[in-house]
Amino acid sequence: MNFFKNIYQKITNNNNIMSSKISINGTTYYGDNVVVNGNNQIIIDGKSITCDDKEISIHVEGDVNSVQSTNAPISINGNVKQDVKTTNGGVTCIDILGNVTTINGDLTCHTLKGKF
Repeated sequence: MNFFKNIYQKITNNNNIMSSKISINGTTYYGDNVVVNGNNQIIIDGKSITCDDKEISIHVEGDVNSVQSTNAPISINGNVKQDVKTTNGGVTCIDILGNVTTINGDLTCHTLKGKF
């Protein structure tokens, strides 16, 4: 029984809300907010993850609240409910309900409801 409880807590992020599946270079995490900084440090829902790989690839299945990327491309098979901030990392998703701030990052989405 503890096995299934642990799986449920990981999927729901201990908040009884279904979190998105986030794959980082093949390793799976669950969360709703993704930040990638220039030191290959990834933060998912406030929890820090260090990636030793030179290149980081992030793919999200489901909606996320917010996305920030310094150098890593982020592909989202879902929507961004709040803001997207990117420096050199491109972001691909379905819709962005918030605002977008970018310097050199590419942005691909169907609909942007906020400001660019």
